[in-house]
Amino acid sequence: MLVPLDFWQSAREELDATKKLFWLAECEDISYDHVFDAIYAWKFLHKMEAFWKKETSIEGLNETLNYYDEVFSPSTLRAFFTTNHDENSHSGSEYERLGDAARPFAVLCATWNGLPLIYSGQEMPNYKRLKFFDKDPIEWTGRYELHDFFKTLLDLRKTNPALAAGASEGNTFRLITSAGNSVFAFLRKRVAREVCVFLNLSAGILSVEIMDPMINGNFINSFTKEPVDFTRTKTIYLESWGFKVFEK
Repeated sequence: MLVPLDFWQSAREELDATKKLFWLAECEDISYDHVFDAIYAWKFLHKMEAFWKKETSIEGLNETLNYYDEVFSPSTLRAFFTTNHDENSHSGSEYERLGDAARPFAVLCATWNGLPLIYSGQEMPNYKRLKFFDKDPIEWTGRYELHDFFKTLLDLRKTNPALAAGASEGNTFRLITSAGNSVFAFLRKRVAREVCVFLNLSAGILSVEIMDPMINGNFINSFTKEPVDFTRTKTIYLESWGFKVFEK
């Protein structure tokens, strides 16, 4: 955003005449959203950090997501992330900034309406602060503890159209549960396909009653592949800082 906007407008017009490109802006200035296809969601990153520090609540998270929908163009996508090079170097790894909430927030970033931005080393995971300008290799250990975690989320995005970013006929709904102060739950829906996500943003082990009539029918747990009939079953169990993702 330190490059004047009129430059980007002229550049896009000229390059679009040659071939279509995908334009990602490393900024969150609203005036840039009609030029770029996607923008960094820094405001939400800092809101997630504030949640871990107990400076905001689940309602604060929801307010920030609503802000994006209300202020930015529907055609501009948000790139959601829990870490990147700047944040890692300046402020620490995602585990320094988000603690035990890092994993459920990564699920949120991968399944909310937008694009997931994944930084090198997250699949290990990387706990190290990397130097900003100097060469500082990630300490690859050969053990990729979160490989299956990220692969499951990305496969789901690829195969289930309910998670298509920016789809005009898709919808995202917050869900009502018995643990609204601790559980962030939502449904992504597009035609007959659905994905519902339950994130335990607390240290407690929870028995959660699904009180929302929008959830019914047969689903599959995306991580365990176990079937569940939400027409009959209205209670799920979440481990401390746990998560469950179901797809129809």
